[in-house]
Amino acid sequence: MLCLKEDCFDFVLEGTNFKIFKNSDEKYLAIVYDDEEVDSLKKEIRKINKKFVVYVFSFDTFVRDDEFEDIFDLVDLKPVPIAILNVYKRIFGL
Repeated sequence: MLCLKEDCFDFVLEGTNFKIFKNSDEKYLAIVYDDEEVDSLKKEIRKINKKFVVYVFSFDTFVRDDEFEDIFDLVDLKPVPIAILNVYKRIFGL
C-alpha cells in the first residue's frame, strides 16, 4: 500500500527488516519494519545518497525524527497512515 501511495514499485534492496523501492523518476521509498534496523537502513541511504521517503512501521503514528537527525537532509519521514495501522491492528488483535 505504501508503494502505491508513493508511486515507488521498483525493488532496490531488502534488509533483515526493511525494504527500499524507487520509481523511474529516482524517487526512493524506504519502509522499516523494526526500529532495530534503522541504523542498517541509514547506511544504505548514505550509500545511495538520494532523497528518501521513509516510513518506520509501528503501531503508533509517532515519527522518529531523532533516529534520523544525522541524515535528515536525505529523508522525508512520514507516519504510517492510520488506515494501514488500523488494518494491522485488526489482523494482530491489538
